Amino acid sequence: MPRKIVTDGEDGGSVEVALEQVAAEAEALSVVAEWRRALRAVKNPLHILAWLGATQRLLRLKIQLIDDRRLTLPPDTAPWDDVRRDNELHLREHRLRELGRQRLWTEPLPWAGRVVTLGRFGGEEGRRTGARDEARVRGTTR
Repeated sequence: MPRKIVTDGEDGGSVEVALEQVAAEAEALSVVAEWRRALRAVKNPLHILAWLGATQRLLRLKIQLIDDRRLTLPPDTAPWDDVRRDNELHLREHRLRELGRQRLWTEPLPWAGRVVTLGRFGGEEGRRTGARDEARVRGTTR
């Protein structure tokens, strides 16, 4: 099995590319495609917990792209040197830890509201009661 493949270069000549390099680039492209999907998920969250989860996923993918794949993220176009790569990596790891703490404090909040209001906050009963109160304020009945 050949370890190199030959392709046509941009200038009409041939270029030898190692099969390992092609496989690594294909794997990196799948991570980039997943990063783009995660970026779209962050832009349209359903609620704060969905945003936190999507942002954590996006940061993990960015860390993978920077650390494992050694790619430069937009808006930069020039490759990063090792110092810049380490700084970018540490910034994203720090932000990921902050999001983990924020999620830890945010997840129980809806349940705390239900416990304090004996189930009238949130859930189906809370929505019906809220709609009834809103209709009463507006002067219409439901």
